[in-house]
Amino acid sequence: MGPYRGVLFHWTMTDRSAAYAACSLPNAVRRLVHHLFPLTAIDEDEFALSQIRDVEGHLAAPTRLLVALQLSVSPSDVSLVQARLYLLHPDRRESIEQSLTVRNCLEFLEQLGDVALAMRGKGIADLDGLCLDIARLVDRAPFPARSETRSFFGMPAERLAIRTIEMIVKAVDQVRADSIAPLIIRDSRSLTTAMRLMVLSYLAEDISDDDRFVAAAREEKDELIASFAANAVAASAHGQLLATCNPGLILWNLSRLAREVCPQVFEALRETDPALDGFALQILKHSFDSNNGQAYRPPEEEDVLEAYCPINLLREHACSRLADASLEYPERAAWQSLVEGRALYGKDGSVVVR
Repeated sequence: MGPYRGVLFHWTMTDRSAAYAACSLPNAVRRLVHHLFPLTAIDEDEFALSQIRDVEGHLAAPTRLLVALQLSVSPSDVSLVQARLYLLHPDRRESIEQSLTVRNCLEFLEQLGDVALAMRGKGIADLDGLCLDIARLVDRAPFPARSETRSFFGMPAERLAIRTIEMIVKAVDQVRADSIAPLIIRDSRSLTTAMRLMVLSYLAEDISDDDRFVAAAREEKDELIASFAANAVAASAHGQLLATCNPGLILWNLSRLAREVCPQVFEALRETDPALDGFALQILKHSFDSNNGQAYRPPEEEDVLEAYCPINLLREHACSRLADASLEYPERAAWQSLVEGRALYGKDGSVVVR
């Protein structure tokens, strides 16, 4: 019985047959057991009744036990009911979003796509609004905080959001796929998801068109990039860009897509944070490992930094920050990596050895 064998059900096939025979309705009890635990039917050379789906709440779904045993996640941490309500009732979404925690937000986002497919999209009446809400979701609390504490193998929230959106579009109306990406890219509250979509649409040349199910048309490129760039400048001026789920993704790729607005973004960031510590922590992000965490290093492509500020001026600023004895890690490690030109771990400034 897969993960259940030796855990929940110790009886042999003979034991079960004897138990069935002792019931007043043995055949009905047998059918019930086979429905709840389909692999017992296989033990008796009978056909398992149906596919086991987690999102349909099936007791025999293996991951339900695995999650409970390995992760100690209670049923309330990722609610299928909440996911269904979010999909079907726009007026309930805000309250559901407010109930999410750092612990369960990514899992909830993943459930949305699975539930939509299980429902075959039935009852979802506001496809555009739903996709926008999901795109915006990752830039709202608690997703940015979860991204800062990501696991080594975890999928970034913006990629998970796009996966979820694609699953929903496929379940509801595949014909409308072409209109979803432009809608998100133009939206001023979906910066991280929007940038990921632009990377998929305009920068990831090794990705086939089949893998760009929700993507922006190339003939719309100039208009969409200009729209996003204006939103990025405005977000920087209002102190919002560095509060998104993945500011580094935005800053790095803005230098490749809309280089002309990068100085405006830089000046706006400096207005809100003269120390530029937040900018350094994002633009100098390098590698991440499970033992030592985040490392920082100046990008090999110097034009990424040059798009925002001449590197010599940025290094001068880095030296002034390092002269401040109160500067702590990981900010100290980020600025030190720029001065030294090598990768340093944010936790203590130790050198990354590869």
